Amino acid sequence: MSDYLDEGILTEILARLPVKSLLRFRSVSRCWYSLISSSTFINTHLNLHKQDKKNNFLLFKHCYFKDGPSSQAVPYYSFNHQDTIEECPGYLRDLSYVAENSSCNGLFCLCWGGFLGSIVLWNPAINRYVMLPKSNITPQFKHGEPGSVTGFGFDPRANDYKVVRLVYLDDVLHRFRRPVVELFELSKRSWRGVSCNNAPPYYYFPRQAYVNGAVHWIALDDPHNSCRSLIVAFDMVNEVFSEITYPDSCRILPEDHLIIDKHEESLVVYHYHLLTDFFWCDVWVMKEYGIVDSWVKQFNIALRGEIHDVQSLIHNGDQLILSKPNGKLALFNTKDQQTIDVEGCPNALLRYMGTHMESLVLLDERRENSWDSLAFKELNNIRGKEKKTIRKPGKI
Repeated sequence: MSDYLDEGILTEILARLPVKSLLRFRSVSRCWYSLISSSTFINTHLNLHKQDKKNNFLLFKHCYFKDGPSSQAVPYYSFNHQDTIEECPGYLRDLSYVAENSSCNGLFCLCWGGFLGSIVLWNPAINRYVMLPKSNITPQFKHGEPGSVTGFGFDPRANDYKVVRLVYLDDVLHRFRRPVVELFELSKRSWRGVSCNNAPPYYYFPRQAYVNGAVHWIALDDPHNSCRSLIVAFDMVNEVFSEITYPDSCRILPEDHLIIDKHEESLVVYHYHLLTDFFWCDVWVMKEYGIVDSWVKQFNIALRGEIHDVQSLIHNGDQLILSKPNGKLALFNTKDQQTIDVEGCPNALLRYMGTHMESLVLLDERRENSWDSLAFKELNNIRGKEKKTIRKPGKI
């Protein structure tokens, strides 16, 4: 068919197809293989599917405890718009202790092992990954391993993916001193220092949310001075820090717990607090980015009975996905206050990894950065077909 279609028309047709179909169609011909694997096509496909809410998934990881090193594969599960959970086809090995994770445009940034550990950019839809090089920062081991927090996002101006890392050179016990900041750029495959004199000397919680071109963390200032809680943002384009405060009506006590998240392109904060005899979770959404007055308390939910924890705000913002005491997942409809179990849940504790969309990002990376040999099989199939065509030119 590609012999009769203009490449622009063919691109328009193929770019509207799901990732799984495109991975299969790469074996049609060399032309299709090159087209689908090109950076231009990958960006076109990404931009077309960004606005498709049916292409949004939640990723969960099977949590378990183990003694000593193990190469056992860790299953990951994808929760889609059909309210069922399915096991992802690709496993990650040696990642049972992932401490930090974040997602952007179908990529997950997974960190484990602390400052001396490893960081991986992984696309679960195509099962491709990139292992980041070691840091250029020389640590000082006065009282232990340096503390560090990472953030991951996209720089639209440079059309590049970046990982920012805040490193506390002194040690993990002094995390209220100003951190050293380094940045990894996927296009250059290297770390570089960032001259950020405005990096706040706060304690940063590892969970992050990438919204409006910036990475966001919940942070605490000096605990000896009332321990004020706020949101710190790092702009991936201009590479500067800024702060976002909560509304005055959100009264945060020292014993309260805050978790940051995102819903579509809005910041979300889950505020856990004790009221009477049990905990409640207030869900706050920032309707207009950067405008403090736009914070709205969407709803609150009592964490009692079969409701153990709030995992994420989903669908049109009128449903919550919850975890139950037995480790399974449930959907809570905020309109009718009904809770239903998520179908297909394994009999195991699942940890929320974040929201993602299926994309082809990393498909144009080197093929050795893949857990499977699908690309090699496809290429061999193409070559085999072409050889047969040459031997028998009169037959189709």
